[in-house]
Amino acid sequence: MQPAVKGVVLDLAASVCATGVVFVTAVGTSLFSDMRLVLLMMAVLFVTAGLVRGGAPQANGGLKALLLISVCLLVFGFASGAPRLLLGLLVVVSWTAALAGISARRGWAGHPARSVATVVAVLGVIAVGSEIGAPVIVRRLLTFVANKPAIEFSVVRLDGGVVNSSELKGRVAVIDFWATWCPPCRQEFPELEKLYKRYRADPRVVLLAVDVNKEGETPEKAGAFVRKAGYTIPVAFDAKDAVSRLKAEGYPHLLLLDKAGRVRLEHVGYDGAEHFVENLSREINKLVAEPL
Repeated sequence: MQPAVKGVVLDLAASVCATGVVFVTAVGTSLFSDMRLVLLMMAVLFVTAGLVRGGAPQANGGLKALLLISVCLLVFGFASGAPRLLLGLLVVVSWTAALAGISARRGWAGHPARSVATVVAVLGVIAVGSEIGAPVIVRRLLTFVANKPAIEFSVVRLDGGVVNSSELKGRVAVIDFWATWCPPCRQEFPELEKLYKRYRADPRVVLLAVDVNKEGETPEKAGAFVRKAGYTIPVAFDAKDAVSRLKAEGYPHLLLLDKAGRVRLEHVGYDGAEHFVENLSREINKLVAEPL
């Protein structure tokens, strides 16, 4: 096998190994619930790949870095249908990290201190940039401004009482659709509880966590979940298919309703990088200040 061809094959093999690490991490941990950790993990992973493969016969460093990240991005980027903004960010971070690893390995013999400084500097910039930029990006990806007409719906409290949308009129309402089998929902719930505690004494605001009637969910499961964790936010069950009436697809799916019952904001999914409570509090306060 020609050295150049062999190098490409080994680079792709390294990319397959990196993809396997990402897959195992995604399945076995909650790391992927926080974009800051995702970006840092990708940076460390591809710096390492660059260090391992950077000692191969000389080749264009930029192309080698692209080969090292190719399989991972194809599987977890393009194939998963990731938003273009997120995909672009992953490409930039992964490629930069791989290139830094390659450069460090090639310069190690003559300038080991410079090679170490290069890797540390690149990882430091990515870490700081992720801490600052990820919350902004996540908010843009998960939050959608809306102004949908009011729709009549009702849900059933766990004690059997019915909550009708007409009862919410005149107040700002936060309706969060969730499920016990949904990992992002479980990760979001502590933040939802914090939001509830911030507004529970304010009669102008009402919060309600609605367990969706899908995939075997029952009021009993919802009740057991909140009791075990000690949550105090009011919980209801979607026995009357409010999720379909409100077109709340994907979970968790939070709707922010104004005093007239119109949907003014939607928040779909959850990521630990977002300033969840602060961002939603700001939107709630805006709607509270609006005249009816």
